[in-house]
Amino acid sequence: MKLMKLMKPKAKSLKILIFSLAYYPDFVGGAEVAIKEITNRIPPEEASFDMVTAKRNFKQKRFEKLGNVSIYRVGLGFEFLDKFSIPIFGFIKAFFLERKNKYDLSWCMMANQVSVTAFFFKFFYKNIPLVLTIQEGDEEEYLKRYVLGNNFLYKIFIRPWHLMVFRLSNRATAISFYLKKRIERNNFKGTIEIIPNGVDLKNFSKNFEVAELETLKNELGIKKDERIIITTSRLVEKNAVEDVILSLKHLPKKYRLLILGMGHLSYKLQNLTERESLYNRVNFLGYVQKEEIPKYLKLSDVFVRPSISEGMGNSFIEAMAAGIPVIATPVGGITDFLKDKETGLFCQVRNPESIALKIKLLEKDNDLRESIIAKAKELSRGYSWDLIAKKMLNKAFSGFSKDSKRIIIATGIFPPKVGGPAYYALNLSKELRGLGHRVSIVTYGWESKLPSGIRHITYFIKLFAKSIRADFILGLDTLSVGLPSAWVKRILGTKFLIRTGGDFLWEYFIQKEQSEILLSDFYNHKDSFSKKSWRIFNITRYLLHNTDALIFSTKYQEDIFTKAYDLKTEKNYIVENNYPVKLKAKSYKLKAKNYLWAGRDIKLKNLSGLKKAFKKAQKENPGISLDIMLDPNHDLLMEKMKKCYAFILPSLSDISPNLILRAISFNKPFICTRETGIYDRVKEAGLFVNPLDIDDIKEKILFLADDNNYEEQKRKVENFDFKHSYKEIAREILKIADKV
Repeated sequence: MKLMKLMKPKAKSLKILIFSLAYYPDFVGGAEVAIKEITNRIPPEEASFDMVTAKRNFKQKRFEKLGNVSIYRVGLGFEFLDKFSIPIFGFIKAFFLERKNKYDLSWCMMANQVSVTAFFFKFFYKNIPLVLTIQEGDEEEYLKRYVLGNNFLYKIFIRPWHLMVFRLSNRATAISFYLKKRIERNNFKGTIEIIPNGVDLKNFSKNFEVAELETLKNELGIKKDERIIITTSRLVEKNAVEDVILSLKHLPKKYRLLILGMGHLSYKLQNLTERESLYNRVNFLGYVQKEEIPKYLKLSDVFVRPSISEGMGNSFIEAMAAGIPVIATPVGGITDFLKDKETGLFCQVRNPESIALKIKLLEKDNDLRESIIAKAKELSRGYSWDLIAKKMLNKAFSGFSKDSKRIIIATGIFPPKVGGPAYYALNLSKELRGLGHRVSIVTYGWESKLPSGIRHITYFIKLFAKSIRADFILGLDTLSVGLPSAWVKRILGTKFLIRTGGDFLWEYFIQKEQSEILLSDFYNHKDSFSKKSWRIFNITRYLLHNTDALIFSTKYQEDIFTKAYDLKTEKNYIVENNYPVKLKAKSYKLKAKNYLWAGRDIKLKNLSGLKKAFKKAQKENPGISLDIMLDPNHDLLMEKMKKCYAFILPSLSDISPNLILRAISFNKPFICTRETGIYDRVKEAGLFVNPLDIDDIKEKILFLADDNNYEEQKRKVENFDFKHSYKEIAREILKIADKV
């Protein structure tokens, strides 16, 4: 009995319902291979899988079990009809399967006709998390073929259905950064994980006896002095196999091409070889079993696939694992793994002559060839299906909350508007959705232009409608959304948490009075408050005393607020800001010693003080410069920050400056105000100034301009390794909400 008490309870096996448009043995592509390899490598005690897919062929069985997947096929057995009827028949089947099996989550493979099925299922079963995997190599505009290329009909009849699954999915996985960007463009609101497809390394890296390879060469009619180009591709437009064939016209006759794969362009390509008198130099081998492909790769000299578009391309990694050099185009997800003259060679898109030049380069420069093979083979080890299956289990299928909550995030601003609260709201909402919760963002729109009071009432009406049956409201400031949120709490009894962010009263006072008073000293001067300042103070005090929890990002601000507003500390919580993972940014050669400042031109940001200090510093060191970005575009600012010499932000006070944290993530030396809540956390990584002391700011600028000092500060910031993700922030806030 004692032993039983000490044993950790066995985790429940996940029940996962897969939505896929096609599956073995009727259709085999990258997506189908991914499902098979992943599900076969996840033990049944970890997860079991059911699948709803289209019948597509009347010979297919309605039900069968392949590996770890129970397959339920719906439709009449006619491919075209079944592809377009699966949203209805697939949902009906999923509905009855859910009543019987009670799934923990659903998994949709690709955004196609079956993703509409997944959308309907999620719409009716909101508490069952939905994971979407994007693998498509074709551009989304390729869907126009269903309406004969008509752009208007595409936007009316195709695109709205295509986007449905993006609206309700909790998480998405993409096989490349290229496809991640596509998901983001489709306004996906959950978390996105990059999980590439894998390779059967054991199969593709195995060696063959020389005699076995010679036998295969004889069967293919390959002569002893011939050099072999190979491509393993579906014979479709996006893979541009035509260009590989035409490259032979620019190569000596000793080069022969092996084409492994089938597709609707098969006859057209064979006719091309006849027309160009290349038929005796090209072998069309059709479909070759996956287990046999390594043998063909091993007898080849170079792998070529000059794709027009590509989601990722397993075939490239397979060739790398087999130990032959790869030539590809720099499109889509290929750039994730192929680096020119490191793990392969890039050729130009739709340029057969460019392909030929790269093939000749590999023959001419054997050292380059061997270096590429070695580095590519090493890279391929990170693509084993065992690793990919673990990533899918741990990052895509696990960590969902068992108790799905309806959460309202009340924020004054939200992207595309720029500001710390805007991106905090965006990133936090993605992580909460990624954990399986339902999140609504309520922000100011047209009502932001209304007078104060009327503006708050209008926002309250919008917030009230969204908050019915919500589990809690999270307000991201104390006044613009805090006051309407408090009214909603009073009427509906909804839990209300405030994440304080900045200090509106201090900011208002600084801007109105044009005073240079530090936040840490501000509340010691209440006697100088105007009537409006007192009104703001009293409203803020009322809000802080009538919330269920107060969330601060720093101890610095908590101490100031607790003393100023006489707060009950048992309601106070600290959830630190997001400290991003260090980014592997491109290393830029610094052309000049340019210091970057960015933000709003308001008094508290102390831009005028910085300009004065910089003017003094330039007299002693004319080689330095100051770049100023007012109300910057986020993406442009990030690019500027990566390329600048150092980042500088000597604000009068700054509770938790996001831009300093972003500079740290780029390993960029920085100068920051000492009046900040993050000082204790990052004091070893940067330089800090008294924002009221112009000479102190000047001296720190000049100190950092010295090359030796700069290298030392760069080393310090590179050694800073604290991380605090939005996922951790989301979980901490959820714990607080449960506690109160």
